[in-house]
Amino acid sequence: MGDGVCLIELVLIDGQPIDWRYLEVNAAFERMTGLKNAVGRTFQELGPPGYERWLELVSQAAASGGAKGVVHELAQGTLALEVEAYRIGADKPQRIGLIVRDVTRNRGTGVDIRDSQKLAYLLRLSDALLPLTGADDIQSTAAGLLAVQLGAGRVFFATIEGDAEYHVAAEYTDGLPGHLGRHPLSASQRRWLPHWRNGHLSSVVDSEADITFSDEDRATYASLGTRSAIEVPLLRGGQLVAILAVHHAKNHEWTDAEIGLICQTAERGWAAVERARAEADLRESEARFREFGEKSSDVLWITDLETMKLEYLSPAFERIWGEERDMVMANSSRWAEMVHPDDLAQAARALPRLMSGEAAVSDYRIVRADGEVRFIRDTGFPMHRNGKVTRGGGIARDVTDVRLAEQRQRILVAELQHRVRNILTVVRSVFQRTAETTVDPDEMANHFRGRLDAMARTQVMAARSAARSIDLEDLIRDELLSVGIGDGPVFRIAGPAVALPFETAELIALAVHELTTNSLKYGALKAKRGRLDVRWETNLSYGGACKLDLIWEESGVPAVPIAPSRRGFGRELVEEALPYRLGAETKLEFRGNGVRCSISVELPSERLVP
Repeated sequence: MGDGVCLIELVLIDGQPIDWRYLEVNAAFERMTGLKNAVGRTFQELGPPGYERWLELVSQAAASGGAKGVVHELAQGTLALEVEAYRIGADKPQRIGLIVRDVTRNRGTGVDIRDSQKLAYLLRLSDALLPLTGADDIQSTAAGLLAVQLGAGRVFFATIEGDAEYHVAAEYTDGLPGHLGRHPLSASQRRWLPHWRNGHLSSVVDSEADITFSDEDRATYASLGTRSAIEVPLLRGGQLVAILAVHHAKNHEWTDAEIGLICQTAERGWAAVERARAEADLRESEARFREFGEKSSDVLWITDLETMKLEYLSPAFERIWGEERDMVMANSSRWAEMVHPDDLAQAARALPRLMSGEAAVSDYRIVRADGEVRFIRDTGFPMHRNGKVTRGGGIARDVTDVRLAEQRQRILVAELQHRVRNILTVVRSVFQRTAETTVDPDEMANHFRGRLDAMARTQVMAARSAARSIDLEDLIRDELLSVGIGDGPVFRIAGPAVALPFETAELIALAVHELTTNSLKYGALKAKRGRLDVRWETNLSYGGACKLDLIWEESGVPAVPIAPSRRGFGRELVEEALPYRLGAETKLEFRGNGVRCSISVELPSERLVP
């Protein structure tokens, strides 16, 4: 088509047009006027010459009723342009259709070289399709306008699916039966399919008289109530995607003007379908993104980097930041106010990187209104439009639990290193004193193994407690159970619940082990009528700390030396190591009826209950 066509919308002040915005233009209009990328922009924004003369033209069109043409010749550079302006629809006086013709060669001849009714139809078509958002609505509307323009009985778009069938989703009929749904390609359509794929249309003037038609072809046309038809193929990327079919109930000779109108309707209609589908896909994509954002446990955000205003903030923000989204979106500075003062500079460094097109990861703390501090890892990325960074988007994750876990892990590792050093020191000391107090190598090995086992049991019990504390009763029972001694006539245990700190429990466990070993060899656990009583109580000392008084008392032992001739490891542990390491008060008595050992040591008051 050689004529320029455009659809504009007037910009009014006090009911008078002062400018207009281009809604739709074709290539011929851009070529004649020199206006490029005009859609969405105003006339004055584009700034071509002859503003007053164009304004006069569109003002007269807006004031005139119906589709009466107002013709002017406007000199645009070396061209003489004949312009017709039409008001599009009585209910939209601000919508104007313009038809522009190059009449440079015909000036002064008075020759009308174009059918203005056809051009007015194309403007009506564009105006009708513009507000539609559904693909089926667009197809049926375009089909209806074309059918009325040509007096056709049936018009429809059909998508071609493979080599076997086609699908009609929308149509317009007038006197002919409907044809919606899926249908197999007829014999004639299968013959035309290669031509459609090459961009060539097919037409039938009279199916009854067409010598190329078989009886099957005529029967197919008769079943549709059709004698004349034309199919215009629509190709995208070299691939056949659809056809526009126009059917007449009677034979019809297709003119070039009609074919041209059908071809333009096909292109405009399908372009509108593609636009609608793209917009639907965009809406669906936006809905999926919004659903993802609404359900995400992380905060999703989008910021306009020109206005620095938040455009989107997901609901997780309210849970993590403890602030309403609407308040922060209305006042973006509120975000900065909630960043920890020590981290604000670091968090702000991400913005220049986003504006320069780089992704940025920021770690910072926020201080909620309730005073709680949360750790945030914010990953931002640039968003481009027309090759320019216009927005920044990102995902902010609450990593408070991770950070606290890392801190706890560092503390535990440091504590573990400290405890390992202490254990090795204790083991070395135990080995040294065992070797010094034992002559026989086998006996030394047995003693050392027993003492290591006692220390190992203490470690196991400590590992079971998150506070690394050990229940005193469990400690004593585990030691005695390791040698087969449980509750019964020989053994009695009594005392309140006491949680020992690990360092205290470690030495108490060694002391209980030494006392148990001695009792098995020489004391109550060896004697037939021997009896072992282990009891303890807790009292508050003058300093407010809890004082543990532990008594190990044996009875029923026939004879025990009042003054043992040898000072062994166990005695040194009770009488020297416990006072030195724990500040304990100890007393070890070798009485005629059995051994009695008392240990008094201070504990923090919270250790009363494990």
